[in-house]
Amino acid sequence: MLLAWIPVSVHATNAPTTLHRASLSSIQGTPTVDPTVTALQKEKLVHETDWFWNYGVWLITSLAITLALFGTGIFALMKWFGNRQAERERREDEQKHLLEDRQAEREKRGEEHFQSVVEELGSTNQVAQVGAAITLRTFLRPGYEQFYRQSFDLAVAHLRLRHVDADTAEPLDSLSQALITLFKESFPLARQHVQNMQQLDTASIQLDNAYLAGADLEHVWMPQSYLRQTVLSRAHLSGANLRKANLHKANLRDADLSGTNLDYAHLNKADLSGAHLSGADLYGANLYGANLSDADLSGANLYGAHLQGASQFEKTKLQNVKGLTQEELETYKIKGAII
Repeated sequence: MLLAWIPVSVHATNAPTTLHRASLSSIQGTPTVDPTVTALQKEKLVHETDWFWNYGVWLITSLAITLALFGTGIFALMKWFGNRQAERERREDEQKHLLEDRQAEREKRGEEHFQSVVEELGSTNQVAQVGAAITLRTFLRPGYEQFYRQSFDLAVAHLRLRHVDADTAEPLDSLSQALITLFKESFPLARQHVQNMQQLDTASIQLDNAYLAGADLEHVWMPQSYLRQTVLSRAHLSGANLRKANLHKANLRDADLSGTNLDYAHLNKADLSGAHLSGADLYGANLYGANLSDADLSGANLYGAHLQGASQFEKTKLQNVKGLTQEELETYKIKGAII
């Protein structure tokens, strides 16, 4: 503002002189340049140039410094975040290794404990055997998946050793009861880890007088097994293999036997009331004295089955069964069956 004011003030001060000189120039004809004005104009141009160097360069320098500081701050912030991420990953890696070490130590202790229980189960002391059979159930918890199959196989192996009486069902003792409970609880867990049910072979297993009400035995591979007087009411046995199984006087009330293989099975005097036998294979099965009231045998294979000896047929569903003549169906209809 000062630089702009000086020429104006000087110009105002010298105004008469300029007019006077203008009149003289009109008389004389040749203008005279005022050296003071020229000097001031040069000084003004110098000051305008100095403003750029004094302030423009400072402004550009300040901007460059600010950008540099901003970039440095961003870099430091990114580095800080990177360090935090690296520290977090390091801690997570340490935690992972710690958990793996603990898991390995736990598995080692579990294996040692399992082996000691197996040794007790094979001892000659029945009290120790019963305790071992009960303890094996603790290996059916989550985290002990590697012992599911072994616990099941142990239960089956020892249940096969039970005495078999050809005429009467074998009574239960404490060891058999503990092993049957282990068998019932371990089978659904072991089933999850096999693709072929024959890998869980329970053929010829001794389960006389066992209490398996509501048990999950779907697709169990149990041919030629002993299930005399066994309680299997509401049990899930769909798709099971019970070929030639002995189910004399077994309680199968409301059990799911749909699609089950019961070829040549002994079902004499068995209670099948309300049982679901749709699509079941009963080829050559012995049903003498069996209670079939309200049972669903629709679509079942009854070729060679001894059905005529069954005691009750009230509301027995015989739609689309195979192996029965129309005359036989009419006979069962008179007894209360639905054909």
